[in-house]
Amino acid sequence: MARQTPDLLDHEWLEDSKTGKFSRVAVGAEDSTWRCNACGAGEADPYEDGCHSCGEDADWY
Repeated sequence: MARQTPDLLDHEWLEDSKTGKFSRVAVGAEDSTWRCNACGAGEADPYEDGCHSCGEDADWY
């Protein structure tokens, strides 16, 4: 059975990364995840890995 990912566009926005390529959104009362703004994939890493789904590079800090 395929795992269905939540639609992160429906979650509360918390902050953008330095360049705006990634957004942190709330996914629970005390949980959050980074979303790639290029493809919408969750669990992106704006600090080191970028987005594994579309290959968007991480921000330079």
